[in-house]
Amino acid sequence: MNIYPVSFGFLQPYCDEYVDFVDDPGVADFVLMMNTGGAGCMDLLKFARQTADKYEIPFCFWTIEDPNAYLGFLAQAKVADYVFTSDGALLPQYRKDLGHNRVHWLPLAASEAYHRPLPLREDATDAVFSGNWYDSQWVARKWGVDTVILPLAEAGYSITTFSLDEPPYPILMQAPNRWIGPSDPLSPGYYSAVAQQYTFGKIVLGVNNQRSHMDGRGLTTMTSMRTPEALACGKPFLASQSDAYKALGLLDAGYYIMGVADTPEQTLSWVENMIDLDKPAGRSPSARAMAMGENGRHFVLEHHTYGRRMERIMACLQGDPGSETWE
Repeated sequence: MNIYPVSFGFLQPYCDEYVDFVDDPGVADFVLMMNTGGAGCMDLLKFARQTADKYEIPFCFWTIEDPNAYLGFLAQAKVADYVFTSDGALLPQYRKDLGHNRVHWLPLAASEAYHRPLPLREDATDAVFSGNWYDSQWVARKWGVDTVILPLAEAGYSITTFSLDEPPYPILMQAPNRWIGPSDPLSPGYYSAVAQQYTFGKIVLGVNNQRSHMDGRGLTTMTSMRTPEALACGKPFLASQSDAYKALGLLDAGYYIMGVADTPEQTLSWVENMIDLDKPAGRSPSARAMAMGENGRHFVLEHHTYGRRMERIMACLQGDPGSETWE
């Protein structure tokens, strides 16, 4: 598969192992662009459109910040031949606003090269969280923090946090917790560092910027990019509830892939099963948690890699998109 990328950003290295990104659009199967901002974004969009027209190939646009930025990037989506959204629940709205059905669900995924299991550090804390806060911006984000992060810290579990901004919660800045910020080489600003970040904690905590029926929206099946990444790293993963997990097949595989909590009490119950508290050498992931990590990695590598996503784009271009569910 030959792809001519235009402003494809941090996703390009993740996809590079699966496809050929070419400099000559004359040999490309399609043009691929990610939603983008900044002063020159409309010029880039115009260039992508003109390139696709000149070489008579489709222009595919992948917007990965739905549903939060839907209105902001709708104008960009209108220029493309095919539109791919990170939130499957928005398909009816996109098809209505764009006036065509060439819109498909394309969730974020994992890279086998970048997201891989690594040994725990000797000083690993009980949990690790990589992400930013946005607490004042999204109610869903704050709800996730209140559900899976703060209850653990308040119960005495140790947490390492990677975030570009200092956590707005004093407890996360106090030992045995630790914050690793943007001046560190493993800063969350470096997307390729996630696997190394996850060596700092025995289990990974997950929250999203989206939740169904919060922030003025209905159903949403968008989830943080950290969801497939953590699972691909083989980490025991505990996240605040999201309708995306069922839609992605993560709750229906016939075996446990991850823990999902709707309340702080559920979070604490999950962690009691995921961390052995009475090991002579100190706390460690339980056998159940390790099995969940292995199951999650197996499932994600089978269904949710960027290779699978590129295959889906090609299938849609060939008129065989299949079901608009996880694959």
